[in-house]
Amino acid sequence: MKLNLSTLEIKILLKCSTGLKSKSDITQLFKSYSKEERAKAVNSLIANKLLLAQEMPKIGSNKTPVFYKLTENGKKWIDDYNKNYPK
Repeated sequence: MKLNLSTLEIKILLKCSTGLKSKSDITQLFKSYSKEERAKAVNSLIANKLLLAQEMPKIGSNKTPVFYKLTENGKKWIDDYNKNYPK
């Protein structure tokens, strides 16, 4: 699976490989990037079917939290990336 992903996109995939990450987690982890850059990276990953965005309503909350998780294609991409990473 060969995709030209940006550094930020790769970092997001690697963070999401450890489990479910909320939108606020991604914001805090990558706050050195602008809001537009983060949104563009996440939207690109969702469009490439590597990342899945899930809305999980919370009782008593006015905002619906969004969580990101890897799809099967995303897991395969991470495995391939780790296999080909230089040692």
